[in-house]
Amino acid sequence: ENFDYIFYRRLDGIPKLIKLKDDLKLVFDQTQTKPLSELIDYLKNNRCLVILDDVHNIFKTGDLAGQYLSEFKDYSRFFQDMATLSHQSCLILISWEKPQQINQLEAEKFNVKTLHLSGLGEDAREILKEKGLKDEDQYLQLINLYQGNPSWLNIIALTIKDYYNSQFSRFLEEDELCLEGIEMMLENHLERL
Repeated sequence: ENFDYIFYRRLDGIPKLIKLKDDLKLVFDQTQTKPLSELIDYLKNNRCLVILDDVHNIFKTGDLAGQYLSEFKDYSRFFQDMATLSHQSCLILISWEKPQQINQLEAEKFNVKTLHLSGLGEDAREILKEKGLKDEDQYLQLINLYQGNPSWLNIIALTIKDYYNSQFSRFLEEDELCLEGIEMMLENHLERL
């Protein structure tokens, strides 16, 4: 209710910035009588929340964290503009890595904040409940085992549902950390490191 528009976009398909901007402007153009030339102009005139997820996909692997792939360097300028130009909107970046200029923008006291997430904690119960896992009294044990990571919990919950008839207690009897379905995600993390 605090925003006129809320946009959520995953960068897993890695859209070029021009495509992302065109998509956002298209939404604005449907609701406004006078089209504007630049996306930042829309963000000045409207209170928007723009959420970009999987931002790490526009960064190089095997290099210092937050280094842009050459074809995505224009995102750097966009993030810089969002932090330094006057507007009434908010940009949230969700990433395994922090874009290289964020530390500098934070140090220069722009309205830039970094929040390190350590897992969902007790709120992860909803994921397990939604997947239909039994033994709710033992949910916390599974949440702690997988550090409250929502992606990992979704994968493990489906594994428990498929192989253990949704009975978490049977899964725990195996007495080992199940990484089925998580290996590729962990390999991606390690490759980036």
